[in-house]
Amino acid sequence: MTSRFRDLIIFAILLMTGVFATAQTRAISEDDLEFNFLKWHYAEYPKTTVSWESLRIGGEEFFRGTFDFEGYEMRVLYKTDGRMLQEEADLLKNVPVSLLHYLDDFYLKYKVMSFTRITDFQSDDISFKMEIKSKENGIEILEFDKNLIPIDSELVSGSN
Repeated sequence: MTSRFRDLIIFAILLMTGVFATAQTRAISEDDLEFNFLKWHYAEYPKTTVSWESLRIGGEEFFRGTFDFEGYEMRVLYKTDGRMLQEEADLLKNVPVSLLHYLDDFYLKYKVMSFTRITDFQSDDISFKMEIKSKENGIEILEFDKNLIPIDSELVSGSN
């Protein structure tokens, strides 16, 4: 099994099980990171102030940076060798109007609690995750592909 394929499988399992939320984390400083790692990060995201964390999951270590960039709250996950695995951008202030009109067809009243663009650099895929709270269904997590088409959701079938 190739290293990239193994990494992709581990990453997918971690995402599906929500392990990132329950992983052992500790705050770290930039002094704990390699210069080339930081040089690449700041070339990609200049003039940012980053809160760094180390995550240990199943004996493997990852680094996660949280920062504001161009008006968006960002979270970026890296392997310790500097390879970027995932980028999340909080887009709550920029939910597409067309998506809100689409949701209006399925909910009488709802509130969008979060809207996040997730870029997976292992598979070069983009997806979106939305948390909504409705009177009918309480809190729900909706997922959309890069074209904002619902993934595995009742919104696909039109049933409510």
